[in-house]
Amino acid sequence: MLKMKRILFIYKGLAYNQPKFCSSTIWNPNGIVIANSSIIGTNPYGMFINKNDIIYVIGRSNTTIYIWMNNSLNPTTSISTNPLSPFAIFVTSNNEIYTGPRNTPYTVNVWTVNGSYNQSIVAYATSQSYGLFVDINNTLYISLHDEHKIVSKSLQSSSSNVSTVVAGTGSSGNSPNSFNGPHGVFVDTNFDLYVADTHNDRIQFFQSGQQNGITIAGIGSLNVTITLNDPEQVILDFDKNLFIVDRGNARIVASGSNGFRCILGCTGSSGSTNDKFLYPVSMAFDSFGNIYVADYSKHTVQKFLRLTNDTSLTSYNQPTFCSNPTWNSNATTFANNYTIGGDPHALYIDTNNTIYAVNRAKGQILIWMNNSSVPDIVLYTQLSSSSYSIFVTTDGDIYVDDSNSIKKIVKTNSYTNNSILIASVSSIIYGLFIDINNTLYCSMYNQNQVVKKWLNDNSSAMITVAGNGSAGSASNSLTNPFGIFVDTNFDLYIADCGNNRIQLFQLGQLTGITVVGSTSTTPTISLFDPMYVILDRNKYLFVSDSSNNRIIGSDENGFRCVVGCSNSQGSASNQLNFPRSIAFDSFGNLFVADRVNNRIQKFTLSSDLCNSKIRITHKNIRHFYFII
Repeated sequence: MLKMKRILFIYKGLAYNQPKFCSSTIWNPNGIVIANSSIIGTNPYGMFINKNDIIYVIGRSNTTIYIWMNNSLNPTTSISTNPLSPFAIFVTSNNEIYTGPRNTPYTVNVWTVNGSYNQSIVAYATSQSYGLFVDINNTLYISLHDEHKIVSKSLQSSSSNVSTVVAGTGSSGNSPNSFNGPHGVFVDTNFDLYVADTHNDRIQFFQSGQQNGITIAGIGSLNVTITLNDPEQVILDFDKNLFIVDRGNARIVASGSNGFRCILGCTGSSGSTNDKFLYPVSMAFDSFGNIYVADYSKHTVQKFLRLTNDTSLTSYNQPTFCSNPTWNSNATTFANNYTIGGDPHALYIDTNNTIYAVNRAKGQILIWMNNSSVPDIVLYTQLSSSSYSIFVTTDGDIYVDDSNSIKKIVKTNSYTNNSILIASVSSIIYGLFIDINNTLYCSMYNQNQVVKKWLNDNSSAMITVAGNGSAGSASNSLTNPFGIFVDTNFDLYIADCGNNRIQLFQLGQLTGITVVGSTSTTPTISLFDPMYVILDRNKYLFVSDSSNNRIIGSDENGFRCVVGCSNSQGSASNQLNFPRSIAFDSFGNLFVADRVNNRIQKFTLSSDLCNSKIRITHKNIRHFYFII
C-alpha cells in the first residue's frame, strides 16, 4: 500500500488543517466508520481536528466531548458537558476547547487543561449556535441561528458580555446583509468571513469590515454552478477552495479551478451504506488530507481516505499517444483457435504485459508472461462456456464471470485452480471492472443495468449505478450493456450495445451522456453493436464496433477507424469478424479478441508513444511517497 506524508503548505499560526490539493484530488467514496452510537451515543454534531490530528467530537445524546489522540481506535479522553449539550466546537492551538450555546442561558464555554479540564464562561449569547470560530487574531466568532447574525468577541477582553455584530441584521432575510438561520462560520487569514446561510441555501462571503455579503455558492450567486439545500458548514483548503457540508442533499461538495463538484455522498440519494449520508452536519481535514464527516442521523463519524488518481496506479495499460496515432493495418495472430478455442471474448493485459484470456470451450484461463508465444500458465478452473469477461487487479488477483456469478482466483506465490465466489447475480455478465477504490462493477446484459459492490466490505450489496432495469434509449436507460470502463474520477463508460452508443455516467449520476454513436449531441461516427470501450491516458476512447467489424478511436480531431478498416468482414490479416474485447500493452500495441475468426490479433503501433521513453508501471512506483 502506498504511504502518504502529511501535506505541507499549512499556515503556521492555524490550529486546524488546511491541506493543499491538486485540482484532480479524489477521496474514497466509501467511508470508514471510526465512531458509531456505541462509542459516542446518538446524534453527533460538532467536530474538530487539530494539526496533530487530535480529533474532537461532540456526542450530544451523551452531553460529552470525545477526544482521540495518537491515532487511537477509540476515544482516549472524554469531557462531560452536562447539562450544556452543545452543537458547535472549536479548539485553539493552545488546546483550549470552545463550545457554542444550545440552551438558555446561552453561554459560550471554554475548557482549559490544567491537570484536568476546567470549564469557564467566555461569552453570553442571545440564541443557540451551530458555528464557532477563533481567528489568528484570537477573536471569537459566534453564529446565532435564531438571531440571524454573526457576532464576534476579542478573547483578550475579560468581559463576557461584550460582543460586536459583524454580519446580519438580526432579522430573517435573503438580502446581501441578512441571513436566515446561519450555521457554520469560517474566517480566513485575511479576516474575511464565510457563512453557511443555511435556510437561504447559500454560502455568503463578507470581506473584512463589510456588512454586505457576496453569494459565492448556491441561490443568488452570480455564476450558479451548484444548488445547495440547507448547507450546514463551510471550510477552506490552503488555496481557498470551498468545502461545503450540503446537508439537505446529503453530500459534500467542493470548489476548484473547474467550479463546484460533488466529492462525497454523490450517489444521488441519502442512505445508511458507507458511500451515503443521512444528515451530515460537520466535516474536518486531518493533516494527510483525509476527510472526516459527522452524520447526525447515522450516528457516526466516518473517515474518507484521500486517493491519488494517478493512472500509473491502475492495473491495466493506458498509453499516451501522440496526435493521430496509427497502427499497422495487418495484424499478427497472437493466439489462434488451437490455443484460445472458439468464440473468444475475455481479454486482459496488465502493466507488466502479462496477457490473460479465457478459453471458453475448455473452461480455462490462459496466461502469457515474459513475451512468450504460448501460455505459461493454464488454470483449469472449470469455468462454464458462458464466461465472457475478465479483470486482473494490481495484486494479480483474477476476477472472471461464470454462469451468473463472479469468481476470484487469488494470486499468492502462484496461481491455483481454486476460486472464491464473490457475488451471484441474475443476468449474463458481459463486462467486469474494478476501479482504484476496489469497487467491482458488473454489466448486467439481461437486466439492462450496471451494478457495483465495494470489495473491502463483504457485507456490502450490489447497488445500481446505471440503467433503470428496462430496455430503452432514454438517458437513464440501457439496452443490453456490454463492456464497461471506470476512470480514476470514478466516471463510468458503458458500451450500450443495443442502443448503438457509448454512455458516460459521471460519478453519482443516474442520467447518462452519449459520447459516441446514436443520440450523441454531436454525432461524428456511427456504431453498430459496440461491445467494448477503453480509454487511453488522455481519456480518448477506443471502441470495439463489432457489427462494423472494426475498432474506432478518438483524439483531438474526433473519431476515426483505427484497425479493421477494410469495410468488410473477413479473416485476412487486415480484417476482423465481430471483434469483442480490446486491450493495449504498455508499448501501445492493440490486441483484439476477434470472435468469429476464433483468434486474438495484435496490431503493432506504427507511430511512437509520446511517453515511450518513460514507461511507468505499478511496481516502479510502489515505494514512492505522494503529496497531493
